[in-house]
Formats: sequence, C-alpha cells, structure tokens
Amino acid sequence: MFVNPRIVETVGSQVYEEGCLSVPGIYARVERADRVRVAAQQPDGTEFEVELDGLEAVCLQHEMDHLDGKLF
Repeated sequence: MFVNPRIVETVGSQVYEEGCLSVPGIYARVERADRVRVAAQQPDGTEFEVELDGLEAVCLQHEMDHLDGKLF
C-alpha cells in the first residue's frame, strides 16, 4: 500500500482497448504511456519511486484516473 502517488515521468505511448470492472461490457480505446515512473509514500511517510511498464503501467494509470475522477 502506498499514499500520495504521482507520475513523475512517462515514456512512449500505446493504445489499449480498455474496460473497467465498474461498467462491465463497456470498452474504449485509451492511449497510455508505455512506461511510467511513480513517486509515492509508504504509510510511515518514507518516500520511494518505482518504474512500471506494460500492463502494470496501464493499470496504474487507469487507477490514477479514478483518483482524478475519470472512469477511463
């Protein structure tokens, strides 16, 4: 678990046919970064960064959209 996530760098782009468990059966083509570097904090306040690519990067961007009030 981590808090205050923010994307600090993106690389490349890809288009996915993306859906969401909140609206089963509805899909849309969504452009996402190929790779992302994310800064966040552990619950104790310790800061860290992680780099993600592929499906992990897509999932993180999808969930961060939810935090920003976007469905997908």
